[in-house]
Amino acid sequence: MCYQQLAELDKDCLDLPSPQVSHGERDGQRGKPADLTRRFGVAGRHLGPARFGVNGQWLWILGGIGVKRLILLRHAKSSWDRPDLPDAARPLSKRGERTAPLIGQLMAREGLVPDRILCSTARRAVQTAKRVVHAFPGESEIEEVDSLYMATPREILSVLGDHGGHENSILVIGHNPGLGDLAAWLVSEGDTRETRRLKDKFPTAALAVIDLPIENWHDLADTVVDSWGGRLVRFAVPRDLETEEPN
Repeated sequence: MCYQQLAELDKDCLDLPSPQVSHGERDGQRGKPADLTRRFGVAGRHLGPARFGVNGQWLWILGGIGVKRLILLRHAKSSWDRPDLPDAARPLSKRGERTAPLIGQLMAREGLVPDRILCSTARRAVQTAKRVVHAFPGESEIEEVDSLYMATPREILSVLGDHGGHENSILVIGHNPGLGDLAAWLVSEGDTRETRRLKDKFPTAALAVIDLPIENWHDLADTVVDSWGGRLVRFAVPRDLETEEPN
């Protein structure tokens, strides 16, 4: 069954215009179809999320397991006061200690508390995690993962495949350049201005919330990542929060 036939099935149920699928963009070829991701619900059985292009805008249709949410947080600003310390042992600076809780408060306020937290074992990352989760309701477990220390984008995806389980949202706390490169790599939809900001610079304590139309976390490691078209839901840096007017 081709994409057009699948689209007609879901279109009838959802009363949406049938998406146009160009020749050469069928299942089994590399690259992203023009108006449709490669996973669909057929005959009442959802294989995963799908999306349609409607009047030039993406409309996300969630079903089955639904979209997975990946939250990427770079550790807060670290201290260089002790040049004798190994890199992994460097603590947060005074500014980092001040800004990390602001990110946690933002996440709690906007309903961005994750199902699971994976954190680099570097001291500055763990200190960031503890200050962030302090703002969360209830108790949050921080899972320290050695391989997140200075991990590349591919290594981060591998960690997600190994540790993601069945969770719908995961917070990864790590380091640049890998974390910022991964965020820029995954995001292809969302607010244009915020996407440009993210890709231009991913500073310390930067937060990126990305929704990915995947069934499970192994999909990120097993497929061409940019074919999934991550949608940027939220991007925040400490400077934004420090300048916000109090309520």
